Amino acid sequence: MENRSALPKWITKYRNDLSGNFALIFAIGTSVILLSASAAVEITGMHTEKTKVQDIADAAVLSAARNFADNIHLINSENDFNKYKSEARKAGEASIESYPDLDKFSKVDTKFDFTSSSVSLEMNLVADTVMMKTFGYNDYSINVETVANLPMSQPNDIDILLITDATGSMATEIQSVQDNMRNLPIDLANELSNAGITTGRIRTKFIFFRDYGFDNVTVVTNRSDAPPNSFDGAMFESRFYQLPDETPEMETYVDQFNAFGGGDAAESGIEALVHAIDADGWGDGRTTVRSVILWTDAPTKNPHEFDPPDENLSDDWWFTNLEWTERIGTEFTELDLLGRAQYMYDTFYPTTEIPTTIDEIRQKVESFHAENTNGASDIVTFKINVSDSCTDDTGLGVCDSWSTIDSWEGVEVNHESASLTSTDTYWETIRDIADAARTQVSARDLALAK
Repeated sequence: MENRSALPKWITKYRNDLSGNFALIFAIGTSVILLSASAAVEITGMHTEKTKVQDIADAAVLSAARNFADNIHLINSENDFNKYKSEARKAGEASIESYPDLDKFSKVDTKFDFTSSSVSLEMNLVADTVMMKTFGYNDYSINVETVANLPMSQPNDIDILLITDATGSMATEIQSVQDNMRNLPIDLANELSNAGITTGRIRTKFIFFRDYGFDNVTVVTNRSDAPPNSFDGAMFESRFYQLPDETPEMETYVDQFNAFGGGDAAESGIEALVHAIDADGWGDGRTTVRSVILWTDAPTKNPHEFDPPDENLSDDWWFTNLEWTERIGTEFTELDLLGRAQYMYDTFYPTTEIPTTIDEIRQKVESFHAENTNGASDIVTFKINVSDSCTDDTGLGVCDSWSTIDSWEGVEVNHESASLTSTDTYWETIRDIADAARTQVSARDLALAK
């Protein structure tokens, strides 16, 4: 009988042939494994991206909160609130947009919320998948949230170190210090209050500098010594005075100085800056506002620079031999000009205290500044005010030596008009202190809140 259900012989033969089955199964299995592994790698990448997005959100909410905190004391109405909220939101959005990695996302939604005590941010991002499309997932989303608390009103301790060039041409600046010191506590407190800062302890310290290569007297053995008279000495440093309680003592100290001396054009300003950093008594930069303000109308020497005198000078070198004998001694007056300059350096220059290179001083300055920033940028710790009458040794250019440090972190060199009055100089100093306080307080409190 004919078997109609029988399969054609070639099909039966193929069905019974097992020789290629392993290769086929291996190929199919390998493809599945590779697809799964690729998808797993993509999923791992998603988790990495979420960490990055969280970092971006944290930075953005801090930027917005810092901006909002800087202006919150100016809010007196709902319109003010909306105005500064808008400005803060723009600051946060600018922070987000600065990250190029966000280009991979097809959708980026942000939502900032503001209250009187905090700023919050929600971010929702969507990106296309690659291998996950094989399993039916065409895109994936990342959602993150973060909050930054605004600084609460609390007392802020403030340490100020005022450095003043005390050479012959600085009479206006010294007069400014002397005329206005009794008003400093109340004027500074008012300026800080206007900036939204509640003050705690306020202390101020002074350094008066001239030229280590010229303005020396043997009776001054330490810069903490009181000046023998208002004219003699290359470098003087006071203690910290707590205001307002020690205002009379502070006035007594600054009233001892007159503008005098200086020798050649360049003075010991860079050394004064180093002494300021190393000064005893500074508060902890993480919890205390620290501001250094320097006034000068002269270029600064390089550290450890031996400065031979001008060959056109007389042997008296600004003073008579009798005066030099009184200031230093007969061993000095027996020397020629070059010998006198070398004697000044060898005897009076603080070689063990001053770094030997300008780069070492830069590191010292930036390290001190970093303690004040709590990781924030755009904060000035050192404000160098240079009169626009200041010229370099050739008489050309405006104190190029100070321009060298203008690029250092935490330093701002400002060229002031030579026509400033003592009152102008005083209020410029008050504003410099308030600006340093505002930015440092904001950075510190936001860091603590975070």
